[in-house]
Amino acid sequence: MKMNTPLLHMVWLLIASALILAGCEGQGRGSSARGAILSGSAEEPQPTGANLDELSATLSLKRAAVGGDQALALHYLKREGQVGPRSAELFVSYPASLSYLGERAGGALTTASKELIVQSNREGLLRLIVMSTANLNTLESGVIATLNWRGPSEALDEVRIQARATYFAPSEANIGVTLSPSDAALDSERLNSTGTHSDGGE
Repeated sequence: MKMNTPLLHMVWLLIASALILAGCEGQGRGSSARGAILSGSAEEPQPTGANLDELSATLSLKRAAVGGDQALALHYLKREGQVGPRSAELFVSYPASLSYLGERAGGALTTASKELIVQSNREGLLRLIVMSTANLNTLESGVIATLNWRGPSEALDEVRIQARATYFAPSEANIGVTLSPSDAALDSERLNSTGTHSDGGE
């Protein structure tokens, strides 16, 4: 039986539509599966540290459980009304009984799309730089970095944040900054007119 041209075109259109719908449905399932796989690979185990409610200092080091290594999480706490930093330069000192292994950027940097650079030019001292050449986002409260060492667990109690005149940019972000633990004097002496000081070691 010979089909007329309009009817033939309609049949082909119906077949093509069915094939396209089937392909889209399959592609959607495939995309979802790939998305789940990518999400699973990206969500690596996060180090367990302190809750924000447990923190009182602007910058603090807290023990973190990361595999079998000795680790400290460097936390940033932004108080209400405080200007958040766009970049930071921090120094962390550690005893000779610890061997520095490496670092991992924390959630505060990931959220703000910041890079973490850690330099260990001198034994016993780390220089941490937080920056971005692509944005002016400011940091919110969270983990800046997790620092890993090899050595005795009790040696982590000797790791200190170095007290300095400035830690953040812009300069307004340094107002009221406190450190814990710090190498500064325990009398909470103010370091400069911005109100940056240390609350001493814990």
